[in-house]
Formats: sequence, structure tokens, C-alpha cells
Amino acid sequence: MRKSIVLPLVITALTLNVGCASKKRVTIDAAPTAHQESAFMRGGVKLSSDNHKSELTVVDYSHDEMVVAISIANNKTESFLFSDKNIKAQHLHSNKGFNAKIYSYEELLAEYGNSDYATVMQVGSTAASIGTAFIPFGGIAMSLGRLLFSLADQGVSHKDRVNSLVASQLNQLYLRQHTVEVDKEYGGIVKIGFAEELKRGDKVLFNISIGNTIESFTFVCK
Repeated sequence: MRKSIVLPLVITALTLNVGCASKKRVTIDAAPTAHQESAFMRGGVKLSSDNHKSELTVVDYSHDEMVVAISIANNKTESFLFSDKNIKAQHLHSNKGFNAKIYSYEELLAEYGNSDYATVMQVGSTAASIGTAFIPFGGIAMSLGRLLFSLADQGVSHKDRVNSLVASQLNQLYLRQHTVEVDKEYGGIVKIGFAEELKRGDKVLFNISIGNTIESFTFVCK
């Protein structure tokens, strides 16, 4: 049975608020299609597809950024390349569609090298040292619950929490170009930026290219 990216510590409360001074976010929920199933992965919202054995989990988010975990399996007869370029995201806001930005590993490596991000990286690294654990399977798996809990315990804002999480996991879990061999799995996290803040009634649409097929995932803001 194929394993999935798991968030093992209960962090349901973190999906609502972090600290009294934090601006309240919308709630993210899944909108599964006929061949998909939704689940809450201890705070993260997951959609899994029967068609292509793929999963997408909203790990954490701020008002205009998001971290998602993607897991795929190659059940085809040939290998294929997979990277951030296989991911497209769109924000449906006020009856308009805005293409979301998918951050590449190279972009973030340069961005987090800026001195302005030194504090963010340190916070993330400190949180990671407190208890993030990695459970390898196939390509990759992760356990980010304790890291998120630690960041919340430090009173880190939603936006800084997203950046701290990504910065601390950039070299371990961030999605990079990878050849997915037949009967193998691959997965990782990706940071996404939105041109407009997420509002109640909005939708976030993902199209994931897997070989020569596309799997779509939809999440709604409530």
C-alpha cells in the first residue's frame, strides 16, 4: 500500500489563529471530485486521487502565501521528470482568476540568502531542532507537525511561519527536478504566492502534470 506525506502532530488549532495579535485567516477546505477523497492530516487538508495515485496537502498558509506537500507515484510504463514546473496554481478571487507564483528551489535559495531573511531562517532552524522528524519511504516523506507547533509556540506570524518552515526545510524537503522511475514515488513541499489575499468564497485550483496526464485539485476558502 502506498504511503503518503504525513503530518503526525495534532495542530488543528494552528489552522485558525497564532497569537492574539495575528490577523485571522480564512479556513481552507477541500472540494474533492468523484475520483478523489479528502482528509484532515492533523491540521493539514489533503486531497488524494485514485486516478494517478497523487496527493496534495495544504500544510500551512498565510493571507497570501501557502505551503503545499505533493506526493506522486509512477504507475506508468515509462519514467518521467517531475519538478515545480509540473505544478500550476490559480486563485479565483472576486470572479477573476489570478495565476499564483510557484517558487522554485533556486529562487528560494537566493531569496533566503538575503540578510533580511536571517531571522526567519534562524527561527525555522531553531524550531526544526526542537523536534522535526523525517520518516523516509520511496522518494520522500515528512513530519512537520512539531515544527509548526514550535513556530506557533514562539508567537511567529502566519507569514513568517510559512517562510520559516520553507527556509528550514529547503535542502531537505523542497521539491526539485527528479526523475520518477516506474513503480517509484516522489514528493516534497512547495511554496506558493498569491497576488491577492485569500478571502472567504475564494478558490485555489491546482493542476499537476504527471507524465502525459493532468490531475486537478480544488480547495475553497471559508
